[in-house]
Amino acid sequence: MKKTSMFVLVSALFFALAACSGAKEEPIPGTYEAVSLYDAPAYQLNENGSYDHGEQKGTYTTDSDRNIVLSPKDAEADIMLTAHGSYYYTQGSLDEDTEYGLAPSFDENGRSGQTFTRTMDSSVEMTLSLHDDGTFQLSFSSQSPVFSRGNDVVSYEGSYTLEDDVLHLTWNDMDFPLLYLDEKIYPVVYTKSTEENSTALQASRTAIQDAEEAARQSRWWTPVDDALSSEIISKLTGTWEYTESGQYGLYYRLSIDSSTVDVHIELLGYPAENSGPYTVCNDVILVHYTGGTKGYVAFPYTYENGTLRLYPINSLDEAATNDPGMQFISDEARTNGPWFTKTA
Repeated sequence: MKKTSMFVLVSALFFALAACSGAKEEPIPGTYEAVSLYDAPAYQLNENGSYDHGEQKGTYTTDSDRNIVLSPKDAEADIMLTAHGSYYYTQGSLDEDTEYGLAPSFDENGRSGQTFTRTMDSSVEMTLSLHDDGTFQLSFSSQSPVFSRGNDVVSYEGSYTLEDDVLHLTWNDMDFPLLYLDEKIYPVVYTKSTEENSTALQASRTAIQDAEEAARQSRWWTPVDDALSSEIISKLTGTWEYTESGQYGLYYRLSIDSSTVDVHIELLGYPAENSGPYTVCNDVILVHYTGGTKGYVAFPYTYENGTLRLYPINSLDEAATNDPGMQFISDEARTNGPWFTKTA
Protein backbone atom coordinates (compact mmCIF):
# COMPACT_ATOMS: atom_id res chain seq x y z
CA MET A 1 0.00 0.00 0.00
CA LYS A 2 2.85 2.32 0.92
CA LYS A 3 4.64 1.49 -2.35
CA THR A 4 1.48 2.23 -4.32
CA SER A 5 1.00 5.58 -2.56
CA MET A 6 4.62 6.47 -3.11
CA PHE A 7 4.32 5.61 -6.80
CA VAL A 8 1.25 7.84 -7.12
CA LEU A 9 2.99 10.74 -5.37
CA VAL A 10 6.14 10.41 -7.45
CA SER A 11 4.09 10.19 -10.64
CA ALA A 12 2.10 13.27 -9.69
CA LEU A 13 5.27 15.17 -8.88
CA PHE A 14 6.82 14.08 -12.19
CA PHE A 15 3.88 15.28 -14.23
CA ALA A 16 3.70 18.54 -12.24
CA LEU A 17 7.37 19.21 -12.91
CA ALA A 18 6.89 18.33 -16.57
CA ALA A 19 3.98 20.74 -16.79
CA CYS A 20 6.04 23.51 -15.17
CA SER A 21 8.94 22.80 -17.47
CA GLY A 22 6.63 22.87 -20.45
CA ALA A 23 5.21 26.24 -19.37
CA LYS A 24 8.69 27.74 -19.20
CA GLU A 25 9.91 26.42 -22.54
CA GLU A 26 6.66 26.44 -24.47
CA PRO A 27 7.18 28.37 -27.71
CA ILE A 28 4.58 31.00 -28.45
CA PRO A 29 4.82 31.60 -32.19
CA GLY A 30 2.03 33.55 -33.86
CA THR A 31 0.97 37.05 -34.82
CA TYR A 32 0.81 39.72 -32.12
CA GLU A 33 -1.31 42.63 -33.30
CA ALA A 34 -1.38 46.16 -31.90
CA VAL A 35 -4.77 46.79 -30.35
CA SER A 36 -4.27 50.48 -29.48
CA LEU A 37 -5.01 53.39 -31.80
CA TYR A 38 -1.34 53.67 -32.75
CA ASP A 39 -0.98 51.76 -36.01
CA ALA A 40 2.16 49.84 -35.09
CA PRO A 41 3.16 46.86 -37.23
CA ALA A 42 2.45 43.40 -35.85
CA TYR A 43 5.08 41.13 -34.38
CA GLN A 44 5.23 37.85 -36.30
CA LEU A 45 6.90 35.24 -34.10
CA ASN A 46 8.00 32.27 -36.17
CA GLU A 47 8.36 28.61 -35.20
CA ASN A 48 12.14 28.70 -35.73
CA GLY A 49 12.70 31.40 -33.09
CA SER A 50 12.92 34.32 -35.53
CA TYR A 51 10.55 37.26 -35.72
CA ASP A 52 9.47 40.00 -38.12
CA HIS A 53 8.22 43.45 -37.11
CA GLY A 54 7.71 45.59 -40.20
CA GLU A 55 11.20 45.84 -41.69
CA GLN A 56 12.80 44.80 -38.40
CA LYS A 57 13.97 41.20 -38.10
CA GLY A 58 15.62 39.24 -35.34
CA THR A 59 15.25 36.37 -32.89
CA TYR A 60 13.20 35.95 -29.73
CA THR A 61 13.11 33.98 -26.49
CA THR A 62 10.48 33.70 -23.75
CA ASP A 63 10.61 33.33 -19.99
CA SER A 64 8.44 31.65 -17.38
CA ASP A 65 6.23 34.76 -17.10
CA ARG A 66 5.41 34.65 -20.85
CA ASN A 67 7.45 37.79 -21.48
CA ILE A 68 8.98 37.88 -24.95
CA VAL A 69 12.54 39.13 -25.37
CA LEU A 70 13.25 40.31 -28.90
CA SER A 71 16.80 40.61 -30.21
CA PRO A 72 16.84 42.75 -33.39
CA LYS A 73 19.57 41.93 -35.89
CA ASP A 74 20.65 45.53 -36.40
CA ALA A 75 20.41 46.83 -32.84
CA GLU A 76 22.55 46.39 -29.75
CA ALA A 77 19.73 46.46 -27.19
CA ASP A 78 16.99 43.89 -26.76
CA ILE A 79 13.31 44.78 -26.66
CA MET A 80 10.88 43.19 -24.23
CA LEU A 81 7.21 42.57 -24.82
CA THR A 82 5.97 42.32 -21.24
CA ALA A 83 2.99 40.05 -20.69
CA HIS A 84 0.04 41.38 -18.71
CA GLY A 85 -3.02 39.17 -18.81
CA SER A 86 -3.95 38.69 -22.46
CA TYR A 87 -1.98 41.80 -23.42
CA TYR A 88 1.64 42.62 -24.10
CA TYR A 89 3.29 46.01 -23.89
CA THR A 90 6.74 47.29 -24.69
CA GLN A 91 9.06 49.38 -22.55
CA GLY A 92 11.61 49.82 -25.32
CA SER A 93 15.07 48.36 -24.69
CA LEU A 94 15.59 46.49 -21.45
CA ASP A 95 17.77 49.21 -19.94
CA GLU A 96 15.63 52.15 -21.13
CA ASP A 97 12.67 53.69 -19.34
CA THR A 98 10.12 54.63 -22.02
CA GLU A 99 6.81 54.42 -20.22
CA TYR A 100 4.23 56.99 -21.17
CA GLY A 101 4.67 59.59 -18.46
CA LEU A 102 3.02 59.82 -15.06
CA ALA A 103 -0.64 58.97 -15.23
CA PRO A 104 -3.31 61.31 -13.82
CA SER A 105 -5.24 60.73 -10.64
CA PHE A 106 -8.49 59.09 -11.73
CA ASP A 107 -11.57 59.79 -9.65
CA GLU A 108 -14.08 57.22 -8.38
CA ASN A 109 -15.74 57.22 -11.81
CA GLY A 110 -12.48 56.44 -13.56
CA ARG A 111 -12.18 59.94 -15.03
CA SER A 112 -9.44 62.52 -15.07
CA GLY A 113 -8.29 65.68 -16.78
CA GLN A 114 -4.75 65.71 -18.12
CA THR A 115 -2.81 65.87 -21.38
CA PHE A 116 0.20 63.74 -22.25
CA THR A 117 2.65 63.94 -25.12
CA ARG A 118 5.27 61.49 -26.22
CA THR A 119 7.53 61.04 -29.23
CA MET A 120 6.89 57.62 -30.69
CA ASP A 121 8.87 55.72 -33.31
CA SER A 122 9.79 57.64 -36.47
CA SER A 123 9.49 60.96 -34.61
CA VAL A 124 5.71 60.75 -34.42
CA GLU A 125 4.40 63.07 -31.70
CA MET A 126 1.53 61.49 -29.78
CA THR A 127 -0.83 63.68 -27.73
CA LEU A 128 -3.52 62.18 -25.49
CA SER A 129 -5.99 64.45 -23.72
CA LEU A 130 -8.32 62.93 -21.12
CA HIS A 131 -11.25 65.13 -20.09
CA ASP A 132 -13.29 65.20 -16.90
CA ASP A 133 -16.47 64.49 -18.84
CA GLY A 134 -15.17 61.07 -19.93
CA THR A 135 -14.15 62.06 -23.46
CA PHE A 136 -10.70 61.95 -25.01
CA GLN A 137 -8.76 63.36 -27.93
CA LEU A 138 -5.80 61.50 -29.36
CA SER A 139 -3.59 62.72 -32.19
CA PHE A 140 -0.46 61.60 -34.00
CA SER A 141 1.60 64.28 -35.69
CA SER A 142 4.70 64.01 -37.85
CA GLN A 143 6.51 66.34 -40.21
CA SER A 144 5.38 65.91 -43.80
CA PRO A 145 8.05 64.26 -45.96
CA VAL A 146 6.88 66.39 -48.89
CA PHE A 147 6.28 69.80 -47.30
CA SER A 148 8.57 70.40 -44.32
CA ARG A 149 6.51 73.37 -43.10
CA GLY A 150 3.44 71.19 -42.63
CA ASN A 151 2.60 68.44 -40.16
CA ASP A 152 0.72 65.31 -41.07
CA VAL A 153 -1.86 64.85 -38.29
CA VAL A 154 -4.33 62.03 -37.64
CA SER A 155 -6.85 62.64 -34.83
CA TYR A 156 -9.36 60.52 -32.94
CA GLU A 157 -12.10 61.52 -30.51
CA GLY A 158 -14.33 59.38 -28.33
CA SER A 159 -15.02 58.30 -24.76
CA TYR A 160 -12.90 56.46 -22.22
CA THR A 161 -13.38 54.23 -19.20
CA LEU A 162 -10.91 52.86 -16.68
CA GLU A 163 -11.40 49.24 -15.61
CA ASP A 164 -8.77 48.15 -13.12
CA ASP A 165 -5.50 48.42 -15.04
CA VAL A 166 -6.95 48.84 -18.54
CA LEU A 167 -7.81 52.27 -19.93
CA HIS A 168 -10.37 51.69 -22.69
CA LEU A 169 -10.61 54.27 -25.47
CA THR A 170 -13.82 53.92 -27.46
CA TRP A 171 -13.69 55.25 -31.01
CA ASN A 172 -15.90 54.38 -33.97
CA ASP A 173 -17.81 51.93 -31.71
CA MET A 174 -14.61 49.93 -31.15
CA ASP A 175 -12.48 49.42 -28.05
CA PHE A 176 -8.78 50.32 -28.05
CA PRO A 177 -7.09 49.45 -24.74
CA LEU A 178 -4.13 51.18 -23.09
CA LEU A 179 -2.54 49.80 -19.94
CA TYR A 180 -2.50 51.74 -16.68
CA LEU A 181 0.19 50.16 -14.51
CA ASP A 182 2.10 51.56 -11.55
CA GLU A 183 0.53 54.98 -12.15
CA LYS A 184 1.82 55.07 -15.70
CA ILE A 185 0.04 54.75 -19.04
CA TYR A 186 1.42 52.49 -21.75
CA PRO A 187 -0.01 53.54 -25.12
CA VAL A 188 1.01 50.65 -27.40
CA VAL A 189 -0.58 47.32 -26.50
CA TYR A 190 -0.46 44.00 -28.35
CA THR A 191 -2.43 40.80 -28.16
CA LYS A 192 -2.03 37.46 -29.90
CA SER A 193 -4.27 36.95 -32.90
CA THR A 194 -6.52 33.89 -32.58
CA GLU A 195 -9.44 32.42 -34.47
CA GLU A 196 -11.77 34.10 -31.98
CA ASN A 197 -10.40 37.65 -32.19
CA SER A 198 -8.82 37.86 -35.66
CA THR A 199 -11.93 39.33 -37.31
CA ALA A 200 -12.26 42.08 -34.68
CA LEU A 201 -8.52 42.83 -34.86
CA GLN A 202 -8.68 43.15 -38.63
CA ALA A 203 -11.72 45.42 -38.42
CA SER A 204 -10.01 47.79 -35.98
CA ARG A 205 -6.78 47.92 -38.04
CA THR A 206 -8.78 48.62 -41.19
CA ALA A 207 -10.69 51.43 -39.46
CA ILE A 208 -7.45 53.05 -38.30
CA GLN A 209 -5.86 52.75 -41.74
CA ASP A 210 -8.97 54.24 -43.34
CA ALA A 211 -8.81 57.18 -40.91
CA GLU A 212 -5.15 57.71 -41.73
CA GLU A 213 -5.86 57.58 -45.47
CA ALA A 214 -8.76 60.03 -45.14
CA ALA A 215 -6.51 62.46 -43.25
CA ARG A 216 -3.79 62.03 -45.85
CA GLN A 217 -6.15 62.71 -48.75
CA SER A 218 -7.50 65.87 -47.08
CA ARG A 219 -4.05 67.52 -47.10
CA TRP A 220 -3.35 69.81 -50.01
CA TRP A 221 0.31 68.76 -49.99
CA THR A 222 -0.35 65.03 -50.34
CA PRO A 223 1.12 63.78 -53.65
CA VAL A 224 -1.35 62.33 -56.14
CA ASP A 225 -0.83 58.71 -57.17
CA ASP A 226 1.88 57.88 -59.70
CA ALA A 227 -0.49 57.30 -62.62
CA LEU A 228 -2.26 60.64 -62.18
CA SER A 229 1.03 62.43 -61.56
CA SER A 230 2.47 61.13 -64.84
CA GLU A 231 -0.68 62.17 -66.68
CA ILE A 232 -0.58 65.71 -65.26
CA ILE A 233 3.17 66.06 -65.84
CA SER A 234 2.69 65.20 -69.52
CA LYS A 235 0.26 68.14 -69.74
CA LEU A 236 2.42 70.35 -67.54
CA THR A 237 5.70 70.04 -69.46
CA GLY A 238 6.41 73.14 -71.57
CA THR A 239 6.34 76.93 -71.22
CA TRP A 240 3.58 78.82 -69.43
CA GLU A 241 3.06 82.58 -69.21
CA TYR A 242 0.95 84.90 -67.11
CA THR A 243 0.67 88.69 -67.22
CA GLU A 244 -1.22 90.58 -64.57
CA SER A 245 -2.83 93.80 -65.70
CA GLY A 246 -2.13 96.78 -63.51
CA GLN A 247 0.51 99.34 -62.67
CA TYR A 248 3.13 96.82 -61.53
CA GLY A 249 3.29 94.93 -64.81
CA LEU A 250 3.72 91.54 -63.11
CA TYR A 251 4.83 88.84 -65.54
CA TYR A 252 5.57 85.12 -64.97
CA ARG A 253 7.17 82.61 -67.29
CA LEU A 254 7.41 78.98 -66.22
CA SER A 255 9.67 76.52 -68.02
CA ILE A 256 8.71 73.06 -66.84
CA ASP A 257 10.22 69.66 -67.59
CA SER A 258 9.42 66.28 -66.03
CA SER A 259 10.94 67.15 -62.64
CA THR A 260 11.90 70.83 -62.29
CA VAL A 261 10.45 74.31 -62.80
CA ASP A 262 12.44 77.37 -63.87
CA VAL A 263 10.58 80.53 -62.89
CA HIS A 264 11.19 83.93 -64.48
CA ILE A 265 9.44 86.92 -62.89
CA GLU A 266 9.34 90.57 -63.93
CA LEU A 267 7.96 93.26 -61.67
CA LEU A 268 8.20 96.95 -62.56
CA GLY A 269 10.65 95.89 -65.24
CA TYR A 270 13.02 94.15 -62.82
CA PRO A 271 13.63 90.46 -63.49
CA ALA A 272 14.15 87.63 -60.96
CA GLU A 273 14.88 83.96 -61.44
CA ASN A 274 14.44 80.84 -59.34
CA SER A 275 14.06 77.11 -59.85
CA GLY A 276 13.56 73.81 -58.08
CA PRO A 277 11.99 70.38 -58.19
CA TYR A 278 8.24 70.03 -57.99
CA THR A 279 5.65 67.54 -56.79
CA VAL A 280 2.11 67.15 -58.13
CA CYS A 281 -0.04 67.32 -54.99
CA ASN A 282 -3.78 67.14 -54.38
CA ASP A 283 -4.45 70.82 -55.06
CA VAL A 284 -1.17 72.42 -56.12
CA ILE A 285 2.05 71.95 -58.02
CA LEU A 286 4.36 72.27 -55.02
CA VAL A 287 7.74 73.78 -55.94
CA HIS A 288 10.70 73.64 -53.60
CA TYR A 289 12.94 76.56 -54.55
CA THR A 290 16.61 75.62 -54.32
CA GLY A 291 17.97 78.61 -56.20
CA GLY A 292 18.16 82.21 -54.96
CA THR A 293 15.45 82.55 -52.30
CA LYS A 294 14.98 79.08 -50.85
CA GLY A 295 11.56 77.91 -49.73
CA TYR A 296 8.25 76.71 -51.16
CA VAL A 297 5.75 78.15 -53.59
CA ALA A 298 2.60 76.59 -54.98
CA PHE A 299 0.86 76.77 -58.32
CA PRO A 300 -2.81 75.89 -57.81
CA TYR A 301 -4.24 73.80 -60.62
CA THR A 302 -7.35 72.05 -61.80
CA TYR A 303 -7.34 68.96 -63.98
CA GLU A 304 -10.72 68.03 -65.35
CA ASN A 305 -11.63 65.97 -68.42
CA GLY A 306 -8.02 65.99 -69.59
CA THR A 307 -7.71 69.79 -69.36
CA LEU A 308 -5.03 71.25 -67.08
CA ARG A 309 -5.29 74.81 -65.84
CA LEU A 310 -2.59 76.59 -63.85
CA TYR A 311 -3.42 79.53 -61.64
CA PRO A 312 -1.14 82.40 -60.53
CA ILE A 313 1.63 81.49 -58.13
CA ASN A 314 0.88 81.46 -54.40
CA SER A 315 3.43 82.04 -51.70
CA LEU A 316 2.77 79.73 -48.78
CA ASP A 317 1.75 81.94 -45.89
CA GLU A 318 0.82 80.86 -42.38
CA ALA A 319 -2.79 80.20 -43.36
CA ALA A 320 -1.73 77.70 -45.99
CA THR A 321 0.90 76.17 -43.74
CA ASN A 322 -1.47 75.61 -40.83
CA ASP A 323 -4.52 74.46 -42.81
CA PRO A 324 -4.05 71.07 -44.50
CA GLY A 325 -7.43 71.58 -46.20
CA MET A 326 -6.52 75.02 -47.58
CA GLN A 327 -8.58 75.97 -50.65
CA PHE A 328 -6.32 77.82 -53.08
CA ILE A 329 -8.82 78.45 -55.88
CA SER A 330 -12.06 80.37 -55.38
CA ASP A 331 -15.24 79.38 -57.17
CA GLU A 332 -15.05 82.60 -59.17
CA ALA A 333 -11.46 81.89 -60.24
CA ARG A 334 -12.44 78.40 -61.38
CA THR A 335 -14.98 80.02 -63.70
CA ASN A 336 -13.31 83.24 -64.78
CA GLY A 337 -9.59 82.82 -64.15
CA PRO A 338 -6.98 84.26 -64.18
CA TRP A 339 -5.00 81.36 -65.59
CA PHE A 340 -1.59 80.78 -67.07
CA THR A 341 -1.46 80.31 -70.81
CA LYS A 342 0.65 77.49 -72.24
CA THR A 343 2.74 79.00 -75.03
CA ALA A 344 5.01 76.12 -76.01
